[in-house]
Amino acid sequence: MYPARGQIVKVAAPWVRHFIMTADDDAPPPAAVSISSSSTGHTSAQLVAATAPEDEPMYIFPRSGEVLLGGTYQERQWNTDPSPSDAKAIVDRCNLLVPGVSSAPVVKHWVGLRPVRHTVRVELFAPFKLGSNSSGRTGPIVIHNYGHGGAALAESNVWWVHVISMMR
Repeated sequence: MYPARGQIVKVAAPWVRHFIMTADDDAPPPAAVSISSSSTGHTSAQLVAATAPEDEPMYIFPRSGEVLLGGTYQERQWNTDPSPSDAKAIVDRCNLLVPGVSSAPVVKHWVGLRPVRHTVRVELFAPFKLGSNSSGRTGPIVIHNYGHGGAALAESNVWWVHVISMMR
């Protein structure tokens, strides 16, 4: 397992109302998905043109007047200090989809390290015969579920169903 460094920029941009995320590797570039919700609860999605380096994610997530702009995905990088050049690149890429976001005041910079593996580990570990040890007491059961990298949130619905099936 190794880290993948991710950096995002939080800006004050209350006019931004659309969630935008670049499409996955299987989509024909350049493309992004824009998702919006109306006050009536109606949600819509549309494919929009985007220009971003193939090796860097691009997303815009509005949150109560502030907007998360992302991001980076830098494997085997341990530095948790915000990089001014990464921040500028993030804002510049997001400005291609939402002109004017580059002039929004920066509220915060975040850097985190995601656990990454070449393959995701989803595995049941039961040191005792499932449910009991030699004295008849219930033993611990551990389910390993990690190594998703930056896709953990996006793929969580798939993995939690798998984990629950392992618990049965």
